[in-house]
Amino acid sequence: MIDTEKRMYAQLMQEQGGWSGWREFTLVKKVAETANVSSLYLAPTDALALPAYRPGQYISIRVQVPSLGYKQPRQYSLSTAPNGQFFRITVKEESLAQAPGYVSSTLHHQMQVGDRVEVSAPMGDFTVKDATKHNVFISAGIGITPMVALLEGLTQMPTSQPPAAISFIHVTQDAAHYALREEVTRLAEHHSRVKTLIHYSQALTGGGRFTLESVPPSLLTDNADYYLCGPAGFIQAVSADLLKRDISPHQISHEVFSTGGLTPS
Repeated sequence: MIDTEKRMYAQLMQEQGGWSGWREFTLVKKVAETANVSSLYLAPTDALALPAYRPGQYISIRVQVPSLGYKQPRQYSLSTAPNGQFFRITVKEESLAQAPGYVSSTLHHQMQVGDRVEVSAPMGDFTVKDATKHNVFISAGIGITPMVALLEGLTQMPTSQPPAAISFIHVTQDAAHYALREEVTRLAEHHSRVKTLIHYSQALTGGGRFTLESVPPSLLTDNADYYLCGPAGFIQAVSADLLKRDISPHQISHEVFSTGGLTPS
């Protein structure tokens, strides 16, 4: 594992704009997406180039936590496709028992525009395997963050053939908890191949537990690749439903989001 880590860091250094270890970034913009979810826009303090990362990848953030008196790292998916100017992470303020999550709470309540954090280079393999296939993104809650980056990345790709279909399926409590809603709506309106289904679990009509039975068959084709992101229980349930539909395990990729960070598959 040590040798593997060395090779990964060496590769990061060779990429244009890449680096190893920590690099200082400045918070240049902060947007409240919902009552407990905020997007943070981070630009390199040195104003040098950023790497052209792959949508779906994540970065590590290391921030000073005042209540602890020392720095803590956390991993967050990048919630936008590469743009060469900034990274964006979209963070839910988490709770640990009766106390707030140390890092997410600091990012929400302590970090202000102009403040600085330490950031690692983008990593991870939760990325689109084949852009020419029908790709299906299924997420729950804050698991939407890498999905928006994947969606944006696919819509930006040039194609010399009829563009492949994209299904974007998201589960959340209600409209007030739907983070990045405007961005998903805009991408769907501008790209006819993007079909969306948003399931509000607390809706008076059609709410409740999400299952694939509520999804039109055209959004779930047999030859599609499936990408799942959200809590472990959600991913287990959706994966089981897909396997019952004779979707091969090789067609299913997932990333588990839990309190305290993400767990790539």
